[in-house]
Amino acid sequence: MPVIPVKSSARVGSRLGKNRGVEVRPATQSDLGALAEVHVRSWQETYPGQVPQDYLDSLSVEQRRRVWAAAHDD
Repeated sequence: MPVIPVKSSARVGSRLGKNRGVEVRPATQSDLGALAEVHVRSWQETYPGQVPQDYLDSLSVEQRRRVWAAAHDD
């Protein structure tokens, strides 16, 4: 079963509904690298031509991981 890590399962879980074959759970420290990778790559794939390319090229998975880690510490 796929797992979707989120900051708060109460917010997202209610929208996904039940019995969809997906487990929603709070994100853990071990998820932060994957979350950062998806975050950066999704911006780089989605926004060319809409956001300056030099900004997209400057996005850093490591920097975004630190942002996710800070948010996770809330």
